[in-house]
Amino acid sequence: MNDNEKTGLKDIEYYSNLVNAWFNTKLEKDKSILSISAGGLGLLVTLISTIGVNNLTELILFIIAIFLFMISIVSMISIFERNSKRLENEVANNNSKDLFLGLLDKIGSLSFSIAIIITFIIGVSVSIHSFNKKKESQVIKENKIITTTVPSNEIVKSFNDVNRMKPNPSINPTITNGEQSNSTNTQTQPSNAQQSQSKE
Repeated sequence: MNDNEKTGLKDIEYYSNLVNAWFNTKLEKDKSILSISAGGLGLLVTLISTIGVNNLTELILFIIAIFLFMISIVSMISIFERNSKRLENEVANNNSKDLFLGLLDKIGSLSFSIAIIITFIIGVSVSIHSFNKKKESQVIKENKIITTTVPSNEIVKSFNDVNRMKPNPSINPTITNGEQSNSTNTQTQPSNAQQSQSKE
């Protein structure tokens, strides 16, 4: 084998590797779009079932994103199916291009890109709503704590009737029990003397 034949074999091998790399790159792109679309579809369904929809705008975005992911999945599956037919035609020396295959490729890529952008917007909206909801729950919790505690003015009001505890000024606190009994005896003695005089 001379040098020219070796060079020709190397060129053939090099070209074969380039063609394989090109096919693998094209297939990896379609496979990636298909897998990410399926994952995005599952993510959106999970968000709807767990968190729910906050407003009408989010509902519309959810519907559009799910629809676009489904279009992307169907497009990629159709592309894989038509790729095999295209290769069969190439082997049969039928070099006519499949226009529908190119259209499917554009539709799948475009719908996937738009769905990714809408999913990002939905994620930001859900995050903002959950943050605001958490903040509102903290404010409500703090308000409950403030309302359950007794204010300082209520404590002052509870002692406003302390003057009722003052001793009655009509009662002389210096009189002892013995003195009170003597005073009662002296008061009863004149009354007894008056009664005896009236009997006489």
